[in-house]
Amino acid sequence: MRELSESAKMMLNFGVAGEEVVPILSMITDIAAGDSQKLEGMTRAFGQMSGAGRLMGQDLNQMINAGFSPLQEISKRTGESMAVLKKRMEDGNVSVAEVKQA
Repeated sequence: MRELSESAKMMLNFGVAGEEVVPILSMITDIAAGDSQKLEGMTRAFGQMSGAGRLMGQDLNQMINAGFSPLQEISKRTGESMAVLKKRMEDGNVSVAEVKQA
């Protein structure tokens, strides 16, 4: 519970809207599967991404290290190749909403 409370505070500090914290944390805890380090890493990456308004390389790497590859999930959903998605990310065109859907 302490880790969830700290994660919620971190997300709020990054500017995630209060009403979005619980649903997002629910998704993140599913990915973390009880691993507090993965929970912290995913929370930090998601918070940074939310603050920036788009997925950036550092956030992507943190998510992958925590066991989640948003670009792979977006690729499955959209049919876009990983090369196209990486280019879109580099151009600042992978949105927070797309990552949430992933």
